[in-house]
Amino acid sequence: MANSIADAPVRATKAPPSAQSAPATPPEAQAEPQTSPLTADEALVAETMAEQLKNLCDSQWQEMTCYTNQLLELAISCLCEDSDGADQFHRAAAAVYGAINTERADRPSSPVIPEMDQAFAALNSAALSYGFAEGGCEALANGIRAGQRQFRDHPTPPIRRMEEEEPSGGYSRAQLKSALEFVAGAADCVSNILILSQSADGRREAAQLVEAAEIMVRHIGASADAAVGVTVIGNMERWTYGPNFADLGKVGAA
Repeated sequence: MANSIADAPVRATKAPPSAQSAPATPPEAQAEPQTSPLTADEALVAETMAEQLKNLCDSQWQEMTCYTNQLLELAISCLCEDSDGADQFHRAAAAVYGAINTERADRPSSPVIPEMDQAFAALNSAALSYGFAEGGCEALANGIRAGQRQFRDHPTPPIRRMEEEEPSGGYSRAQLKSALEFVAGAADCVSNILILSQSADGRREAAQLVEAAEIMVRHIGASADAAVGVTVIGNMERWTYGPNFADLGKVGAA
């Protein structure tokens, strides 16, 4: 006789009721959703400043030292923390201030310094705003929102690049290039003339060199003025012969 027990198909065992489903967690025992300690104004300012510093690091990392970059990264991490707003902005401002001094000590003429100065001014204002009657960062946040609304209502028009032969002040692009080349060369000539005048042997020779420099300066001014549409002093005749030259022609015609 076949063993009925051995030949019986294996079936999944049913779990006891206690193991099928865990008891529902009482409402009072459920974890409350995490809320940021920052107000809406503080969060907006922190997010805006963190994005500004991040863009600075991404676009100018080749122009700054390693220590400057690390200090800016520290400022970004401070702004991304969910901590007390006043402390958050104070620490971020301190990090950016350290980055400015580090960069200035290494390269006083670094192009990154002005941008970091602007970021520090904003962070410092955010940190100091807690001493006023209004809420921390309230004024800064309202300014940011106003700027966002203005940008949204009046989007920036698309950039229209200058065509190769688009006229400007009556000149084509090639003519403007030629005029600027003359201005640069003539200015260098004036510089050399004035240097010679300083080492001239006598007053007469020095006076002649200064007079030659004055004539060159008039040519420079006339060329530049004509290139922009004679909007500074006037045309070549006015620069060369003086403001009364046109009136003299009218008198002769009469």
